[in-house]
Amino acid sequence: MRDSLIANVSSLLIKFTDDRDKSVREAVSTVRHDIAQGHQEMEAYAAGMESRTSSAQEVATTISNSLEVRKGKNKRLRDDGFSVRIGIRRFFESYLTTSF
Repeated sequence: MRDSLIANVSSLLIKFTDDRDKSVREAVSTVRHDIAQGHQEMEAYAAGMESRTSSAQEVATTISNSLEVRKGKNKRLRDDGFSVRIGIRRFFESYLTTSF
């Protein structure tokens, strides 16, 4: 009787330990799978962000170049306007000094 009781308890402990180990392995397997899937999703997200960033850099470079061209045109326009103003001033100065 005692030997059969010990055998039954031992059998139950072995079954419990085996079931527990199986459950832990399944949980770890699920976590590993989720981690691997998350890693792949993060790599895809990073690749998408890199693409968006390079696209944004290209747009920024285009805008910067356009602004540089406008800056040059505006400087020439300002300088031309200043030259016209000086020319008009000289004209009126010479007109006023020679007319009277």
